[in-house]
Amino acid sequence: LLAEHVERVAREAELLQIPFDPSPGTWDHIIREVLRANDLEEEDARVRLQVSRGGGPETDQVSVDPEAMQPVVFVHARPISESTGRLQQEG
Repeated sequence: LLAEHVERVAREAELLQIPFDPSPGTWDHIIREVLRANDLEEEDARVRLQVSRGGGPETDQVSVDPEAMQPVVFVHARPISESTGRLQQEG
């Protein structure tokens, strides 16, 4: 699932002219590090990958040259709630 998700993010980033490295090995490593840092390696967890064009106080993020932007990538992980886990198990 990770490779397909990263490829979808890469396609969307390209449409928005956001530089993004789509290599699944990179994201697998980053996600594993986030899971480890949050002590979630041994339990079911939700992982969220967000990518933005970035920007700053001097840019309006719309008309600025995409090459001048510094993309921001955010990876967040948290345990799956008991009710969500039950729904996944039971349908």
